[in-house]
Amino acid sequence: MCNKSCDTCERDQSIPIIDASEDAKRLISLLSSITNKDITLIMLSKIYLGSRAQNIIDFEQLEYFGAGRCYSGTDCIERILRQMIAKNILCERHVKNFAGFVLSYVQLGREVTKFMNGGLAIEITQPTLKTTTGSSSKSRRERKTY
Repeated sequence: MCNKSCDTCERDQSIPIIDASEDAKRLISLLSSITNKDITLIMLSKIYLGSRAQNIIDFEQLEYFGAGRCYSGTDCIERILRQMIAKNILCERHVKNFAGFVLSYVQLGREVTKFMNGGLAIEITQPTLKTTTGSSSKSRRERKTY
């Protein structure tokens, strides 16, 4: 125990937990729509965020490309994905490349059906929320920061 010496306890406020199951379902649909290409966890999170990186832009025609733009960065999406891996909703397949490096590719796990049928939930902590305002509809959207 920290004996109330860590920054979380010193704030003396509870950190809300949010249900991220809808994002997780969209991530599953996104992963399922990618065929004939191995995808890493980082790539999947960047596709969901709508990254304009050269290796990600090829996926912009997918339905859920950029669906996670309301998040301020990859940290939250990666925490959702890691929790999905921990609950066997997703799993990683490890492959050694020609240079001898091991790459980890994300694929659907054995609990994906149970999750999609409501048998499991994905929840993450939400320490802060930042709301931006402005004239465009995108800037009025709530941005989640973690």
